[in-house]
Amino acid sequence: MGEQSDAMAFRGQRGSLVPLTQAWAVLLLLACGGSPAGPTGAGVSLTILSPLDAIRVNASVDMTLQAVFSDGQTTVITPAWSTDRPEIVTVKPLSASRQGQAGEEWEGNKTGTVDHILFARVTGLSPGDANIIATCGYGTARRPIRVTAD
Repeated sequence: MGEQSDAMAFRGQRGSLVPLTQAWAVLLLLACGGSPAGPTGAGVSLTILSPLDAIRVNASVDMTLQAVFSDGQTTVITPAWSTDRPEIVTVKPLSASRQGQAGEEWEGNKTGTVDHILFARVTGLSPGDANIIATCGYGTARRPIRVTAD
């Protein structure tokens, strides 16, 4: 099938582990604040995004970490996820890709997949309150969540 560029592999080509590994390396670099084009440390606000503040036992909610830079730009980044109350909730990192619309541009090319992020799936184990913790090169964010009985 000929040679393919790393950018093409990152946009969803199948059957090759090397480009996938390179894509993961890029994601880890960006998640840890290693982007050469963005601010690091100062001027970055981190927020854990979730559609719910409470879930029931055995229910789940997905959460992402958003960084807002001092210039107003926002991006979803990939942190290390954890909780301060593992007896109340589990936090499982998962990944997702978003398929671009026909004609949508990404790095100047017409594209397929334009986003790939790791998010957290939080599942209630027992009633109580817990904090979800997201840590990356920009710092740490916390978000409370309440788990209620069935």
